[in-house]
Amino acid sequence: MHDFKPKRSNQVTATRYTRTTVKPNRKRKETKPPRDWGIFFSRIYHLSKWPSLACCAVLVLVVLFHAGKSTICDSNFFRVANIEVISEGRIEASIVRELSGVQNGLSMFGLDLKSIGTRIEKNPWISSAEVERVFPRTVTIKVTEFIPAAIINHGCLYYVAQNGTVFKPLEMGEKINFPLLTGMEQKDILKNREETRLLLAGAIRLAESLQSRKAFNLQKLSEIRIDPLQGYELMTLQGGVPVKIGFDNFEPKLARLDRIFAEIESRLSVTQYIDLNSADRVIVKLDPIVIQSKQEKS
Repeated sequence: MHDFKPKRSNQVTATRYTRTTVKPNRKRKETKPPRDWGIFFSRIYHLSKWPSLACCAVLVLVVLFHAGKSTICDSNFFRVANIEVISEGRIEASIVRELSGVQNGLSMFGLDLKSIGTRIEKNPWISSAEVERVFPRTVTIKVTEFIPAAIINHGCLYYVAQNGTVFKPLEMGEKINFPLLTGMEQKDILKNREETRLLLAGAIRLAESLQSRKAFNLQKLSEIRIDPLQGYELMTLQGGVPVKIGFDNFEPKLARLDRIFAEIESRLSVTQYIDLNSADRVIVKLDPIVIQSKQEKS
């Protein structure tokens, strides 16, 4: 007998693997316990108390506040005992106190500071009034007054402040030694529009420029005429000759006039106008009619 052994095969047998997908276990749905409606309504009831308590607290605070305020306001400790007036002008402190209407014994908390200031500012000399409480018992009134810088003529004479504000008519006995401004229409002056105020302020600056001049100064000036379109004109005291100077660059123009004024001053009676608006010269226009008339007389 022959022994037969199985022959080994040189070939590798391929093994197939199959991937098996295992589904995850489904979570077990938890069963909620039944709602205890008694606890639910109990919580709502307790929460509903808080708005009521808050409203009660606010109401108590309001009542306490008003009670405390009333007590403080009625207290003699916070009543006016001193009215201090700060002013460096012509208005006396007694006049300011009278205008304010504030009296000793009034409650410091009951004072209407804005109304007090408005009453004081009704005085034409007063530009502004600042009123303050200084606790516990003092009222301070700081007054700023208008300072006249010129006079304007439109039917009657009015004072003009340096900023161009027309603030009061002149009364008997008041000073009149200020530059005189003319040429503005009455309706513009009464309205005190901003354009008018700026024109008047410019005329006052021009007058201030004349103060330091030697040849032609305020002593030789009759008035400053204002033309809203052409500018300012200086009217000479002698002969009433207009010196046209425009709206600006006053200093160099007046310097040119100073250099020749001594020469032309004797001829002002035959001069029609003087123009300073050219950049490098002074134009002197003689009046041919006046010259001819003088020649005929001679």
